[in-house]
Amino acid sequence: MIQKEERAAGPETPEPARFFSRRPKLQSPNEALQPETPPPPPTPRHRRPALSALSGLLSFLLIAAVAGLFGVVWGAHRLQEPGPLPADKVLFIAPGTDLPDIIGMLEQEQVISSPLIFNLALVIEGDRSRVRAGEYLFRQSASMHDVIDTLVNGKQILHSVTIPEGLTSEQIVDRLRANDLLMGDIREIPKEGTLLPETYKVPRGMARADLIRRMQEDQKRLVEQIWARRASNVRLHSPYELVTLASIVEKETGKAEERPHVAAVFLNRLQKRMRLQSDPTVVYGLVGGKGTLGHPIQKSEVEAPSPYNTYLIDGLPPGPITNPGRASLEAVANPSQSQDLYFVADGTGGHVFSETLDEHQRNVARWRQLEKDKSDVDKYIPQPPPRPDQRGENDGSVYGALPASGEDLPPLLGIGSAAAAVAAIAPKMPGAASVGASAADSVAATQSQSAIAVGPGLDDLGISVRGVGSARAAANLLDGPVDQSNAPGSAPPQATTQAPRQGADLLVPPPQAAPDAPQKKPGKGPSVVDVSEGTALDPLLNTTYDLNYAKDVPADVK
Repeated sequence: MIQKEERAAGPETPEPARFFSRRPKLQSPNEALQPETPPPPPTPRHRRPALSALSGLLSFLLIAAVAGLFGVVWGAHRLQEPGPLPADKVLFIAPGTDLPDIIGMLEQEQVISSPLIFNLALVIEGDRSRVRAGEYLFRQSASMHDVIDTLVNGKQILHSVTIPEGLTSEQIVDRLRANDLLMGDIREIPKEGTLLPETYKVPRGMARADLIRRMQEDQKRLVEQIWARRASNVRLHSPYELVTLASIVEKETGKAEERPHVAAVFLNRLQKRMRLQSDPTVVYGLVGGKGTLGHPIQKSEVEAPSPYNTYLIDGLPPGPITNPGRASLEAVANPSQSQDLYFVADGTGGHVFSETLDEHQRNVARWRQLEKDKSDVDKYIPQPPPRPDQRGENDGSVYGALPASGEDLPPLLGIGSAAAAVAAIAPKMPGAASVGASAADSVAATQSQSAIAVGPGLDDLGISVRGVGSARAAANLLDGPVDQSNAPGSAPPQATTQAPRQGADLLVPPPQAAPDAPQKKPGKGPSVVDVSEGTALDPLLNTTYDLNYAKDVPADVK
């Protein structure tokens, strides 16, 4: 009531407008004196669990992404950096080896440095199942990336396996079975003529059956190509006949340039309905695919009946007799332009061809004569030359060994006798031209009388040697005693107890000649002067000298 009266008593004054605040509430004087009540504390808000989990996950992913990026960069660097391999190395991984064992082998052989990074790289790139077994070459300091590329792409070492032309299928199979590079067995022998002789590049551990299959595929593809471009005058009915005739050509000649000519001869005989009369077909009919007879073919073997004996059957044999090569197949498909019907060996590995039978028979007679001459030469077996360490008849000579065969021999060694040697050297001596002529005449006369006669000695020629009592003693000293035990009319040898002169005995002068021995008067004939007598160069005092060689005398020796 009071408030109402107050309001009624006076006009109500408007309250000033306030911004950003509420209008104050009217209070009584008593209420105004009361202290204000503080506002209640704010009520805490509850966070949502899903939002918290998402925030934590995002934080973890961010940290993981940063760590993963750092790991990828570091791992890529490790994959590309050079490896620990000190030198090139070849490793063979056997088929069926597990991947952990392969990685362990690479680490053990120092090919890779970190098996963990290597395995992670295979997992990330998806190459764990693509690692292949085989023989691999790892280069020095190869990175792990290069190692993975080598193993995954199968860059194996390839080895050459050569199959010569002219082998039968059984012989080829035997070769493949003996090859240590290949694995597995061959259950059955392929048909004759279905394998292509060639040099094949194969990895170690390749199955033998796979190589046989590859050889058959290559042969089939090659025969089809050659048959398609054969000459128009080739009268063959099928590729099989082409292979059959090529197998005969392969065995008939080993010269590549002769194959088209040999093929032309056989094609001409087939066209004239003549029998081929080929010896290799007879051999194949006798031994099959085993190989050769081991001896020249005999007449009884030529007359033996066989489906492959082209001396008895008409046309081609029932099948190939070997596996022909590319050259023989090409020769049959494109033969030489020739009318020849015969050929025979010429003794040099080739053949002589003829068109008529008469000419062929003359060629056969010539070949038989060559074979006869060859057999006559083979009957003589020369004796082998003596070994350097083999002792001969003159090994006990005091003059030492003769020069080796490769050394230059003195000219007098080829003369044949001591007198002839004197005759050769006498003209070079001053004032001795007449002696050389007489010595030569004496040698010629002596050789005319007997093939083993010896020319005149030094005493006969009137040649004396200073320091020696007589020319006869000088000859005995220089040439040694002559064995007269086997001479005609000579007395039987008598036993003697005198020991041969050896070592220091050679320094003792030889005995003087007998008083009644004829002496040559001084002044007749040339005199041989020994300038080394009594010096260190004297060969009689120095037994290390070899008298077969010339010695240089110093200028101060008089």
